[in-house]
Amino acid sequence: MKRMPDGIEGPDFYEKSAPSHTPEWVHRCTVMSDDAKMGRIDYLTVDDLATLLFVANLGAIEMHPLHSRCEDVQHPDYLFFDLDPFPPYAYDDVLNVARHIEVLLEQLGMTGFPKTSGATGLQIYVPLEQGAYTYAEARAFVGACGRLVKAADPDKVTMAWRVADRAGKIFIDHNMNRQGANIAAAYSLRPERRAPVSTPLTWDEVRAGGFEPQDFRIDNVWERFATVGDLWTGVRTGPGADLAAALDALGVEVEDDDPVRGSLPRTAAPDVRSKTSDEIALASKDPALFEYVRRRAFGPEGTSEPAPGDEAGSGNSFVIHKHRATRLHYDVRLEHDGGLPSWAVPKGLPTTKGENSTTAGTSRSSGPTRRSRSGSTGVAIRGSSSTS
Repeated sequence: MKRMPDGIEGPDFYEKSAPSHTPEWVHRCTVMSDDAKMGRIDYLTVDDLATLLFVANLGAIEMHPLHSRCEDVQHPDYLFFDLDPFPPYAYDDVLNVARHIEVLLEQLGMTGFPKTSGATGLQIYVPLEQGAYTYAEARAFVGACGRLVKAADPDKVTMAWRVADRAGKIFIDHNMNRQGANIAAAYSLRPERRAPVSTPLTWDEVRAGGFEPQDFRIDNVWERFATVGDLWTGVRTGPGADLAAALDALGVEVEDDDPVRGSLPRTAAPDVRSKTSDEIALASKDPALFEYVRRRAFGPEGTSEPAPGDEAGSGNSFVIHKHRATRLHYDVRLEHDGGLPSWAVPKGLPTTKGENSTTAGTSRSSGPTRRSRSGSTGVAIRGSSSTS
């Protein structure tokens, strides 16, 4: 629930579990989660008018459902394309990207169902056979399609994680196809000016354009619904798409959601060992960690650096690390407890005797298998070192 108890002028916060004062007659969907304080989340199940009014009374008029049914939270009921525009843009830019996706889905024998987000964007849903596909498969498919659309329209489409790289483009966020992620549901009222509603569209409307999400509001959508009916029926009850055939047609190899293998830093939480690499990256709230995890793997598909050997370190080595990241800089790494914690040297290495360079001051890494997110070179120098 996105709760706004003081109205749209006041602060908002998200709450997943049912509040302690929730009446017994309100149904719950219990989902086990390592991220929850008690190891479980008791989602509210809004399945009747009384519960809907109870949720609205909590100051939560915006509905963010799970992408799965309660009886099978491991498998999504649908996949979706989340089109998120970044200024400067016109809403027809969003619709143009949606048109690209419509053509691609048609070529793959799939049917998409578009809707306005109710704010600035648009989503396209594709129903899946219940229980047949994983979130990893849905995410891989949307990612592959997003890259094809980006290649077709690079001036208006991006999949870049850096917000600064999205200006004036439509961001296709394929990683929203994951367990636990959520967006505003179809027909959800949005706490925005003029009270817009996330509204299902016809493809004829998407092709014609000429509208904004705020054109569908609490004061006029009832007349629309009475005319066009429930355009979302196909998502709930329609036949699921053959995602396996589409993945084969695109030549997509899905990365299984298997637990992370190999050694982890001593500081890693115990529950991390049962998480997938995607789950760890998502929990970090750092989108660049997806690429970091990939490069952490040894071999041709990951890093070109050699795997660690069996010889234990002596504890007195250090490395001057030339790091080609967002900008070129240097890191100092000091061996400690089997790893090489690093400190950035933002002002560069000293070139004048007696003149010190300033480091960033905090260690950024302790694992022996840390990998940079972009190309880097380093020279290891044996010698005595100090952590003072």
